[in-house]
Amino acid sequence: MSICNPITDKNCDLTTRISPITSAPAKASTMISGIISVFLILGSIYFIIYFITAGLAFISSSGDDKKLAAAKLQLTNSIIGIIIILSVYAILSLIGTIFNVNLLTPTLPQLIK
Repeated sequence: MSICNPITDKNCDLTTRISPITSAPAKASTMISGIISVFLILGSIYFIIYFITAGLAFISSSGDDKKLAAAKLQLTNSIIGIIIILSVYAILSLIGTIFNVNLLTPTLPQLIK
């Protein structure tokens, strides 16, 4: 992509060119939705790993009360974590529905159309 001056260059067609001003909001909204998606995915993966290790700690506690209590706490914390992740997703969806704004895949306004 090169810069051209429509006054001096007769081959410069501005209707087919993508302006940095109009493409910036699209890029930013794509980046915001990508960041939200990455955090939701990473949180879910972390839940799965934490939940499995808590289950293994629960199984391998072999009747020791301290290990059993620690494993139960880890299981409880992992379930609270996934509830928080799902609540954030639900709240973003609810806000998007109420205000007619899609926060999971936002579209920012453009300066020039």
